[in-house]
Amino acid sequence: MVSASFPTLVERAVRLIEARGEPVEASELARALFGAVTGPWVKLLDQVVRADPRVAALPGGHYGIASHATALAVGLVVFGAGPKPWRDPIVAIGAARWMADRLEQNEWLVRPSKPARVPEYLGKYGVDAAAVEDGAPIDRVLDELLDFVGGAPLAGLDVALGAARLQYALRALGRPQLDNGLVELAVPAGERPDLVRLARRAGLPVPERLRPAALAALAARLARREPAPTPDPSAADPRRTLRPPSAPAEPVRPSVLSVREARASYASGSALDATAWRRLLDARQLAAIPESPGVYRFLDAQGRPLYVGKASSLRARLASYLRGNFPLVRQMPGLVEATATLVWDALPFELGARMREAELIAAERPPYNVQRRSGSELVWARLELDGEPIASGRVARLRLARGVCPDPGLPPSAATTALGTVAAATAALAAARKQWWPPRPRAAARPTADAVLARFCELAADFARALADEELPGGLRTRDLRDGLIVVAPRRPPRRDAPPEEPEDEGWTRERYDGDWPPADLLDFPPSSPPPPGDGWGHGPPPKPEPDQVAVLAVDAHGLRAAAPIDADADLPSDALAALSDVPKQPPATPEAGLAALAVLVAALARAEPGVRIWPLACLDR
Repeated sequence: MVSASFPTLVERAVRLIEARGEPVEASELARALFGAVTGPWVKLLDQVVRADPRVAALPGGHYGIASHATALAVGLVVFGAGPKPWRDPIVAIGAARWMADRLEQNEWLVRPSKPARVPEYLGKYGVDAAAVEDGAPIDRVLDELLDFVGGAPLAGLDVALGAARLQYALRALGRPQLDNGLVELAVPAGERPDLVRLARRAGLPVPERLRPAALAALAARLARREPAPTPDPSAADPRRTLRPPSAPAEPVRPSVLSVREARASYASGSALDATAWRRLLDARQLAAIPESPGVYRFLDAQGRPLYVGKASSLRARLASYLRGNFPLVRQMPGLVEATATLVWDALPFELGARMREAELIAAERPPYNVQRRSGSELVWARLELDGEPIASGRVARLRLARGVCPDPGLPPSAATTALGTVAAATAALAAARKQWWPPRPRAAARPTADAVLARFCELAADFARALADEELPGGLRTRDLRDGLIVVAPRRPPRRDAPPEEPEDEGWTRERYDGDWPPADLLDFPPSSPPPPGDGWGHGPPPKPEPDQVAVLAVDAHGLRAAAPIDADADLPSDALAALSDVPKQPPATPEAGLAALAVLVAALARAEPGVRIWPLACLDR
């Protein structure tokens, strides 16, 4: 060790840095040790102090105490022209480093070597096609970035993805790989991680104009404020036991598969691992997942839902997610770090899986699900007065109020809260207002409070009837949704957008093997050979179901209540009712979840999906 030859100089350097309480510039440290800063003294300083484990070289030509280095991570933001870092070029980079207590920022716009489309969403960060065209070539940007970063840890939101983009760019130029440490800031806490949201929660100021450098500065401040925990080398094996599916005689319960160890084991790491082969689930466990349609959820260690999805084949969909480097493919910051458990529910057909997915998203609000509306929004609505019937010569105004599903024992004729679309509720309100008084009628035309209430009751009943009589696709009316439906549909509907040159059996499902992943020539650590076909790996799409594979479900205002498979040649709807009578009903969903499931069904009817048939229960009871 070089420092062993100069113990006095090393101890003097350590005492100076500790007394200062912050990193010291190389020139100042050389002056303190050698009395000079020109010539070879700065290079000699590096040879003297860097070999001592107590001293760390920091960005910008500074030296600090090694135990404090994690608090001086460089904030990093890397924007690409697309989601796949091994294919889509970098278009912008932001970095921020600490210089003592001062934060220094820098950003680079990168001109791709080949034409590339800049995503529109980057415009809010000042990154657009015109700005990128005026950018610098990637080789020059990387040289400046590496000088700016030095050997400091890199901190950011989904920082492994940013590091992976840099690694692929360095490989393309034949440059050495980054070996900096990584500090991940993405830790879900009831909402999808976002740098601005994390900064505000930490009490940090957020600039009005967000550019790559400003985002990197937020990352650097967050990393200095709350350093990520270090990996635990004694972490347990993530491949734990699988809970078998529940007995068919009970209501549907999810099957649970533990997929990861604790989040702390992935909170920090090395840039060398950014492009490494790292699956969220061992492929051998795919054999325990059925090929039937269903829904799946990623849960954290506390059992909180992080993401909900549906599939026409659970095994094929999860195989496509769990092959390769999950964070590079899906780009959901923090999801891999937080996921501890995979939960799946098998359902007899794909339409039911879509409805269950909508229920779960509406009820649980997972932070990684972007809410999407299916067709017209359904609401429980009623008329109400905005105040006293009449006060100081003013007649109360009519307005819409969102309600809840009325008591099932209440006859429809007595219910003033009705189910309908937002458009129908708005139109019914306009019709009711045409029959209402002006806000301040003349004294001779001013009604009494009893007259106001009497007309209000009449209009409220008319409003409820108008919503109940609203026509829906498939020959239904909204009252049928409240009373309940029997739905028969194919187990998996055919794809309408299948390429014409695709074989017939290949186009029935979207659950396909992604041939673009993994790029074997770019992997740091090639995967082990997959098991042979039929052994749980899920090559290509699952087998096409037979034409007689159909299913029936019961649905009402409380969501999807029961589902069962039946034969296509069954006597409908009597055999469908008989099949459902043997299946326990699911407990009612929340009002929001029930409406979300019904909206999916209405959207399917509006698209005239092939093979979907519906019978209102009210008609079958007559």
